[in-house]
Amino acid sequence: MFFVVYKLHWYTMTRRTTFDDYVKARSKRSKDFAEAHAKAKREIAAIDSIVRALDDARERAHLTKAELARRSGMPAETVRKLFTAQGVNPELSTISRLAAQLGLRLTLKRA
Repeated sequence: MFFVVYKLHWYTMTRRTTFDDYVKARSKRSKDFAEAHAKAKREIAAIDSIVRALDDARERAHLTKAELARRSGMPAETVRKLFTAQGVNPELSTISRLAAQLGLRLTLKRA
């Protein structure tokens, strides 16, 4: 079952939408659709996890988004959108530059 989750400060609320019903029905009819949808969800979750980790590190370092952007040599709007917009898909070079400024290193490990 697919749910859209909205995170609000210290708690999470879940709201089922018409889109969720569509995805569920379509997934039942098409194995290919179900697999593609599951793959997309995993990719989105992985990107979201990285962005959240960077934003958490930024907050722990007591840096504003604008200050992190300045130190990273990128437009403040780019960093602001990365941490506030929905559905972002940042380039690896952007993630790497921000991570380096936060004292983080990117590594890969087997799932």
